[in-house]
Amino acid sequence: MYSSSETASFVWFAPPTSWRIENSDGSPAYIENATDEYVFGEDGVAVHTAKSPNRIVAAMGVSPTVLFTAYRMWAPTEITGRSQVSEPRGIAETLVRGRPGWEMEFDALSGGPRIRVVIDAELGVVLSWTQGEQWVQMESPVLDEDFDPALFSWDGATIEFEEHLESREQLDHDQKMREIGDMPPTQVGWLPMDVSASPTDGDPLSGALDVTVSATTPTQFGIRRWLTELGEPRARFPMESYVPRGRATIGPWTVELRSYNEVSTGDAERVLAQLMLPDPPGDVSDIRAATTARQEAVDEAETLDALGTGRKLDDYLHSHSGASLLVRTDFSDDVRWREVALAAMEPVPSGMGDDSTFQADLTCIDQRDNDGLTADDLVARIGEENPPDYAFIADSTTMSHPEAAILVIDCGRSDFGHEPGQTFRVVPEQMWSVENNLSIANVDFRDFANAVDPDGVFRG
Repeated sequence: MYSSSETASFVWFAPPTSWRIENSDGSPAYIENATDEYVFGEDGVAVHTAKSPNRIVAAMGVSPTVLFTAYRMWAPTEITGRSQVSEPRGIAETLVRGRPGWEMEFDALSGGPRIRVVIDAELGVVLSWTQGEQWVQMESPVLDEDFDPALFSWDGATIEFEEHLESREQLDHDQKMREIGDMPPTQVGWLPMDVSASPTDGDPLSGALDVTVSATTPTQFGIRRWLTELGEPRARFPMESYVPRGRATIGPWTVELRSYNEVSTGDAERVLAQLMLPDPPGDVSDIRAATTARQEAVDEAETLDALGTGRKLDDYLHSHSGASLLVRTDFSDDVRWREVALAAMEPVPSGMGDDSTFQADLTCIDQRDNDGLTADDLVARIGEENPPDYAFIADSTTMSHPEAAILVIDCGRSDFGHEPGQTFRVVPEQMWSVENNLSIANVDFRDFANAVDPDGVFRG
């Protein structure tokens, strides 16, 4: 199966409810049977949904399943209750991927562009379906084959749909909040109060008096605590929006009072002085080692993600995201690659007299399948269909170059003024300038190529 969304897939259909769709590499993309549905992500994990009559499904784009169920469009009205399309017209012989068929056109009675289908002349199945700019086509159909029921089931890695609805960040946050809820609290012993007393009964002669008393705190504030030896952690929302009003050291802890509204120094000091704090959760040196290891693991995970470890080049060559690709093609030195890629993505001061920076927004591709890939290889691999305008390569020259000069390649369409295969090199410190300007077409590729030094390297 081929479609306008630039996908190729294999499809099995056992009427009425069993489907299996595989990607071009044979990995499952979708499985459905009478009771269950599995949708697969890039990580190979299936999102499972138990089918229900009350389930609502929203689909984006065009699915290959439309070819197998196209007959529903022109089913008799006594069965469906209403027609979905007009009578066919413009019937003509045609070919779809080498198979002869009959093409016909329908008006979509619910609105939208006309629908054009091609019915296979031999088997009677729909080979092609087109509506507007969306299309899907079938190649090499086979009918009446007995399928193994296991095709339509899945016993691999699975998560439930309800869990999938939450992002990884949300799940991590929820887990953190559960852990925070189990921590010993910071107990507040005194609050500044506005106190009012209202008489309810009394005797002016004897001086006896009954009053009801109410008290309200004049402001909302937050209290932070951290182990002094470990240093102050970064304030996050909502605490980051509060203004610091007072700070004190109590035992191993540093405590801080923050508030939107004014709090007098005296009130802040009294609140902090009467806090009741727990003991540290362990030996400070052990805590320091554990927090350092945790941060190093987080930093390393972020670095590996930024370096594109395991990313597939073909997933990005015709992407509509406009990613600026930095492709590793030399695998002789992992440390050197890491240095080069991180230097290319390093923020640099903007020179505007403030703290602003410029930074190259790169999507790195680090996969050994690209070992030895040249500029010509990449241009040929991209082709003329929706190519990126440019790409960057960290090749053997980059790795051995004293300035780690990265290869820049013009990959755009020649009919748009590009010169596919034209190259120059750029030092990592100037990657931001090249990437930022090429990504918004602010500077032409040729302008950068003409601005290089005699050795073919752009240094700004």
